[in-house]
Amino acid sequence: AIYIVPQHIWADIADPLTFENPEPVGSGPFTFGHWRKNESWLFNRNVNHFHAPHVDVLVAIIPTPEVWIGMLENQELDANGTYVRGDSQIETLEAMEHLELVITPSVGVQSVFIDTRVLPGSDLAFRRAVHHLIPKASILDVVAGLGGGSTADGNFVHPTSDFFNPDTMSYPYDPEAARAILAEAGYTWDDEGQLHYPVGYDVGG
Repeated sequence: AIYIVPQHIWADIADPLTFENPEPVGSGPFTFGHWRKNESWLFNRNVNHFHAPHVDVLVAIIPTPEVWIGMLENQELDANGTYVRGDSQIETLEAMEHLELVITPSVGVQSVFIDTRVLPGSDLAFRRAVHHLIPKASILDVVAGLGGGSTADGNFVHPTSDFFNPDTMSYPYDPEAARAILAEAGYTWDDEGQLHYPVGYDVGG
């Protein structure tokens, strides 16, 4: 989708991809204050808005959880909404009496992608085999240490979504199935267990 933009500003822009739009047009409850690369955005309250906010908002770019947790503890931040890494961070935040900790479900998807432009990623059999070799449940236990989350299996849509189709093909963790798929596709293994391409594959690219 493409946003509707004001023609009188954008029509004569030679290279829209590099145009920084120093005076953006908007109608929301905030006006643009500043943008400092890799540092922060500032949104000033729009006093002319029909439901004007009472405060300005500074959005800081914070590189690691350790930093923003420390800033929350020192009351340098008013709020932070992000993922946390396991129970230990939850316990740290819960111990801060000046904070209210709110945990909400997420329909976000954490993904690993294969480059399908070149071998072996361009080979469907190889991709299917790799899918059977990923221990999704074990990864979930480590990553989603809060007791939530679910494996997407063969479906990119989150299981709680109305658009989720449980009848799509699934790829359970099954090393033997992966080996059978590769063997059927012509892959072989040497005495050291290293996988080799099928005969005749052009892997030069």
